[in-house]
Amino acid sequence: MFLLAQDGYCYPISQIVRFGLPKDHVVLVELTGDRLIRVDDFRIDEMYRRPVTAFAAQPETYVVDEMPDEPGGFYKTAIVGWSVSIDGSIRPITPRGIGDDDIEYIAAVMTPDGKVCQGGLFDTIERWLEIKKSA
Repeated sequence: MFLLAQDGYCYPISQIVRFGLPKDHVVLVELTGDRLIRVDDFRIDEMYRRPVTAFAAQPETYVVDEMPDEPGGFYKTAIVGWSVSIDGSIRPITPRGIGDDDIEYIAAVMTPDGKVCQGGLFDTIERWLEIKKSA
């Protein structure tokens, strides 16, 4: 994996020693050999979100969320795989990719057996929606 610096060169992330504090959306990055490079702060965020590995999801696994305008309604988006990023976070891969713009956050995950996971395990989507509304 590489990090794109403001000088237009890509540097291997294995050469990163430490990051400075952002100033005016630029981060000074120290590399091995006492080299310093300037990197746009959004590139650092991208680096941490970049997947290092991925694996298939079980069929019938979905990201689910309630439909606020329809009582008892919910939508679901198929999860075709899971991505593990440098920062250790796990993100769903949908048919639209890892950065699916339709999924701003993961409300909950529905497993193939119909259970819903979000801060606990709920037996049905209806039970999850009921608890979510009462919170």
